Amino acid sequence: MGEFFRGWKRKIGVMTLAIASTLAIAWCSSFYFLFWVQVAVSQSNGIQVVTGDGCLTVLVIHNAPMFNFFFDRGSSDNPKAIYKYERPDYVWLLRSPHVRYGDDQGTKGRIITVSVSFTLVVIPLTLLSAYLLLSKPRRLTQKKFTEPM
Repeated sequence: MGEFFRGWKRKIGVMTLAIASTLAIAWCSSFYFLFWVQVAVSQSNGIQVVTGDGCLTVLVIHNAPMFNFFFDRGSSDNPKAIYKYERPDYVWLLRSPHVRYGDDQGTKGRIITVSVSFTLVVIPLTLLSAYLLLSKPRRLTQKKFTEPM
């Protein structure tokens, strides 16, 4: 079994499979629960990561006095609550079924939102790990050096 993990491809393949599995668990649970993590850089700037309804959403918040703690996290039983960020006055610069990018410069500060469907992350990572784990390793061949006479 030790020979199986000898090359760098197999080690990277196991690592990408672990990341893909973790994200697949988050993907499945995001249909039933809403999770968020909030990290404050200062009193009015921070980053919030939200998973819900099959999407991973990152909000970068500037000049909004909403951060009381350096680190905050929580959950909700309503995965559709992620759409509270989609107000009618919100400016979506890119909006497709799998990728959204928006910018809101309201009275409460500036909020930049990037939302990506988990399918765009989990499926390519799974395919990459399958390729790295199942591809045959190359044999190292030494080149023969012929010296001119």
